[in-house]
Parts: sequence; structure tokens; C-alpha cells
Amino acid sequence: MADQFHPRRILTIFFIIAAGSISLLGIRSNTLILNMLVALAGATTIGTQILLYAYVAQYYPLSIRSTGIGWASGIGRSGAILGPILGGTLLSMNLPLEFNFYAFAIPGAIACVAISLAGRQTQTLSS
Repeated sequence: MADQFHPRRILTIFFIIAAGSISLLGIRSNTLILNMLVALAGATTIGTQILLYAYVAQYYPLSIRSTGIGWASGIGRSGAILGPILGGTLLSMNLPLEFNFYAFAIPGAIACVAISLAGRQTQTLSS
């Protein structure tokens, strides 16, 4: 799909789907719907990570491409480190279970906004 359409557009859509499906996991549903949401969340989160590396490689010029991919990878890894810490903290606070899923959907929503703004040219007004 990224070859057919612009990768930024696909990433934005996938981040929206990921955030939505993760947040819906907190709502009590039947097993079939929960399995579909887990599959959707897994496919869109893993799919966006893989596509994000390809997009970053196209986004940055050759002279700083490895630095851009390194930063993107490092930020993703920091989320993988902080995620379990956040999950444990939320569980220890004895909040309702759905709050945990809402909290884990927030980074996907932030990523959606960030990637939708990446690569857009700002226009300056000339006098």
C-alpha cells in the first residue's frame, strides 16, 4: 500500500487504526471481537514500525540517513523500555483496566499527529 500511496498517508492511517484498536481493547467485548482487535492492533503496530524505517530512509538525505534511522529506532526502543514500566505503574495504581489501554493508545495518537506533520513544507508569506 505504501508503494501505491504515499508512505506518510499509510503510516497516518495505520497509527490511527493502532491507537483505536488498542483503546477498544479495554471495552468488554466477546472473544471474537477481542481477537480481531488484537490482530488489528498487532498488524498495525508492527506494520507501522517496519514502514516507518523505510519512510525515514526516504525522508532524510543520504548524508544523514543513518542518523535519522538511528534516532527513529532509538525512540521506538525507548518506548519498548518504558511501556512495561508504565503498565506496571498503572496496574499498581488500581485504576480500571480500560485506562491502561487508553494510556497505551496515546503514543499511537501522538505518532499519528507527528507523522502526518512530517515532511510538510511550511509556506512563508512574502511582503
